[in-house]
Amino acid sequence: MNGRIVSLVPYWVLLFVIGFGWFIIAPLVPSVISTFHASLSGAILLISIYGYAVVIVGLIAGFISAKFSVRLSLYISAILTTLGFLGRIFSTNYQELLVFQTISAIGYPMAIAPVGGVVESVMQGRSHTLIGISVGILFGGMSAGSLIGPYFSGLSQAFLASFILSIISLILVFTFVRKYENVKVQRSLRGSFNPRMIMNWYIGLAVASLSVGLGGIASAVLGSHHLANSEVIGGEASSLTFIGSALGAIILPTVFENLHAVRIGLIVNGFLTMLSAVLIAYTLINPFNVIILLASYLLYGLFGNALWSMAMASLNKYVNDPSRSGFATSMFSVVSNLGVALIPGYLGGLFVGGGEAGLAFVGVVEALAFILSFFI
Repeated sequence: MNGRIVSLVPYWVLLFVIGFGWFIIAPLVPSVISTFHASLSGAILLISIYGYAVVIVGLIAGFISAKFSVRLSLYISAILTTLGFLGRIFSTNYQELLVFQTISAIGYPMAIAPVGGVVESVMQGRSHTLIGISVGILFGGMSAGSLIGPYFSGLSQAFLASFILSIISLILVFTFVRKYENVKVQRSLRGSFNPRMIMNWYIGLAVASLSVGLGGIASAVLGSHHLANSEVIGGEASSLTFIGSALGAIILPTVFENLHAVRIGLIVNGFLTMLSAVLIAYTLINPFNVIILLASYLLYGLFGNALWSMAMASLNKYVNDPSRSGFATSMFSVVSNLGVALIPGYLGGLFVGGGEAGLAFVGVVEALAFILSFFI
């Protein structure tokens, strides 16, 4: 068992590197604007392009893993990530940077969308633990990039560090991923979808979209209440969400799976996700205590990403082989990121004025996710 888990290390390194290189740009947005003469929305697009890539390419990644092999999908991911990170170093204008960022972004869904097929090809029956660890490591990379980014002396150094890590990942993937079990390829994808999966999809959409949305509006909403250092507090809130997401996805699914209490874990995480989301919304419009606000972001990341990971892993009970599992988790990823692309942009408007509409919206969205956690 331990040997099989160790064989996932190259995959986990790839996920960490993708997350690191993706969010290393977040704290360096002012440098992107000044260096490449980009607008704020253009600089933010360099980050959000990863979400759009999952929506557009996610099902293709699932198709490749199902019709060919999960290894091919990971090879493509490692190559595109490395090429994209290399191109960022030599980009001389915003258009070139956007092109290479898009190339690296396409590598993201190639790695994460068929995660179910990857872990099932290595070890079947431990999907909650292994998918949780995989998602947690991705968020760990995102958190590391966001926290370490400001300490690099400019974009060139940050981009170089990302590229060096991607080379290490590329070597590991091409050396060890070929040893993954070559599961039987399916001629037909019939059986990859079950109508009950829609409940899992909704939970994934609710958690992912509000995680991004609540993090994105924190500084602006707090600033509207004239809270001192609102930008700093908003940045800390986003970082704590990432840290909580990494810890929650790695620890909680593993605990509940080892206790043979997956159903209880889904319900508990669903309830605590709802509670922490409502607490975030309430403290945003009534910022009476910054510590409680930041703690609520940490807890939402912790329980929300655990719920997201377990909802994704629960898809495996609807399919009967690893190839279809990869396609099933790809559909989940696409729907989740579709929510990320659409909902956060409208969320901020609901917090204008008193913010009661925003509080009600967050409460209803997460209450429905909690109810559905009883049935997946």
